[in-house]
Amino acid sequence: MFQKKVSRATRAWSALDKLLTSLRKGYMLYIYKVNRLGHHIKHSLDMVAELEFKGVGFVSLNDTIAA
Repeated sequence: MFQKKVSRATRAWSALDKLLTSLRKGYMLYIYKVNRLGHHIKHSLDMVAELEFKGVGFVSLNDTIAA
């Protein structure tokens, strides 16, 4: 389990980076809300597309988005 803690001053996304590099084909990523995945909604949706390309499943628990 990874938890993202972002300081507004540093915008550190190290937990997200670690998560994304640890995902492999066949894995499934569950996330609370899709907007927690990226800096803005377009970035989040681009990341979902990248996960799908890598063969990683995706489910947002609060949104109706799954890949």
